[in-house]
Amino acid sequence: MKQIYQQYMYSYPHKTAYRPVKRALVEQQLVKLAGQEVQLYVHLPFCQTKCGYCNLFSVAGCSEETIEHYLDAIERQVKQIGRLLDLQKVRFCSLVLGGGTPVYLQTGQLARLLGIVERFCGVIPEKVDSVIELSPNQTTPKKLDFLKTQGFQRVSLGVQSFQADELRALGRAHSPESCHAALRQIAQQQFAQFNLDLIYGVPGQSKESLLDSLEQAMRYTPSEVFLYPLYIKPGVPLAGQCAVEEQLAMQLYKTGRDFLKAQGYFQTSMRRFTRQPPEQEPSTGCGFDQMLALGCGGRSYLGALHVCEPYVVQPWACRENLERFLQKEDFLSGLSGYLLNEQEQWRRYVIKNLLYYSGIPLADYKARFGGAPEEQSPLLSELLNRGDAELRGGRLRLTEQGLSYSDVIGPAFISKEVAARTAEFYHSKDDKIPCRLP
Repeated sequence: MKQIYQQYMYSYPHKTAYRPVKRALVEQQLVKLAGQEVQLYVHLPFCQTKCGYCNLFSVAGCSEETIEHYLDAIERQVKQIGRLLDLQKVRFCSLVLGGGTPVYLQTGQLARLLGIVERFCGVIPEKVDSVIELSPNQTTPKKLDFLKTQGFQRVSLGVQSFQADELRALGRAHSPESCHAALRQIAQQQFAQFNLDLIYGVPGQSKESLLDSLEQAMRYTPSEVFLYPLYIKPGVPLAGQCAVEEQLAMQLYKTGRDFLKAQGYFQTSMRRFTRQPPEQEPSTGCGFDQMLALGCGGRSYLGALHVCEPYVVQPWACRENLERFLQKEDFLSGLSGYLLNEQEQWRRYVIKNLLYYSGIPLADYKARFGGAPEEQSPLLSELLNRGDAELRGGRLRLTEQGLSYSDVIGPAFISKEVAARTAEFYHSKDDKIPCRLP
């Protein structure tokens, strides 16, 4: 179980495996979105502070003027895309405002952003599956009222802990009191769904303190709870200052899992617990979704091409990338990406489906890859033999035991090329601070 929490996967391949891509390839793949069902993601990198564990693209303490310039850049970006691809003919099925902290923007700025999205993409929050990420200190009645009026269906609040000492250890800027204030305001608005995030493995955390945070969360009956491990990547503020105790973290995971199940939540992955179990499992697998990302830190899934602005971690590098984005005119140049061949597409499909509760749909797998997964993959066969997976209901699924080892099982499917690229990205003279992509 070495490095189990350091290898936590939320996508494949990770951005550390991306390398510079030619503009012509981006353009070629982008136009193929016409007529397809596509998710729309808008990245807003602004935060009050940079959290100690954050390895996402975010920048703290930006001015109102910088935010306005960022919205200018997004408008230039979507206009350029629209000259190649009629965005009104793309079937956008969802809208996600992520970050960063999207509600770092004032309501007028949010209104301007949604106006851009509607004008150029034809997307209105109330007519698609719409989600926005919140942070306690920036959640206000005025902003929530605006979001409800605009038709947002889901809000996601990053609580992480209700313990003041644990929030300080994580470098979070909010307090338990501000968490409760935000949750009370969310409850008053009665959004269709809301979820909150908690973290386990925090230095000084105990089973008792985790359970206390979970019990406090239950007061608000969240639709979903995401229970994340603390993992510390090179280059983040907490790097080298503390280490995750892996055995304790696994105990904490099981403590949280068992508590949430006892409260009636249904586990759909190692991270996600939902109050209502999914009504019907899809007959086809995931992993081939299309996504168009606007802004500086999101990634687009354009068929087999995954593409984004160059990935950086350190606060100074994030700020440099933001400054470049603000001045940018050609948003199809200077990008990094990965073009997945058939083998990499197979790996993504297996990872995305296997780490979800419903597992790999056997009929869909056979139609795509021409066989049975356990016969084509010795690793899947081994998981079945060990009891970490099972064949049930026409699917190859992880058992409860296997689900708890997701952070080992997922990385086991990483290809040698992707692993080598990630290792190269994190290599530097002191072997601690990741280099920027060339």
